[in-house]
Amino acid sequence: MLSARSSLAGFLIGIVCIGIAITAVLTLSSTVTLTCGRALQNSQCELKSTGPLNNYARQFRLADLTGATVEKEAQLLPSRRSRTSRYRIVLQTRSGPMPLTSGYSSRYDQKRRTAEEITAFVKNRSAAVLKIKQSDGWLGYIVGLGFGTLGLMLMSRKTRGLFGFGG
Repeated sequence: MLSARSSLAGFLIGIVCIGIAITAVLTLSSTVTLTCGRALQNSQCELKSTGPLNNYARQFRLADLTGATVEKEAQLLPSRRSRTSRYRIVLQTRSGPMPLTSGYSSRYDQKRRTAEEITAFVKNRSAAVLKIKQSDGWLGYIVGLGFGTLGLMLMSRKTRGLFGFGG
């Protein structure tokens, strides 16, 4: 009886892991695109996020964009184990800061270069178009793959004993 209970528990934990995997892929996989263009009278920017669950687009005037900076994630509970800082790009606008992405990630130098590119475009009035693409989709897929694999392993291992087939 104990073996059947542990098999059932493993099967249920496997289902939970599969659920976490699906949730990770659906919520953590997104691509953000910033497109700004200078037209004769109507210079606009569009900040667009696309992902399996979260699609949105926000438009604002290019004249409201003053530049971009790199923001370091604030750590509520500093850990000695975590030595890697995480960053994100924040657009500076006349109405206040506007994060390019909701999440933080490493690769400070890449983010600094992107922020400098945005600021240079704002200052250079002869530049016609700016297009920046930030993708953190890999994070959702890596987390999803890990939990999905774990869930399938738990389910397949425990299912054999639970339903009376296999060993």
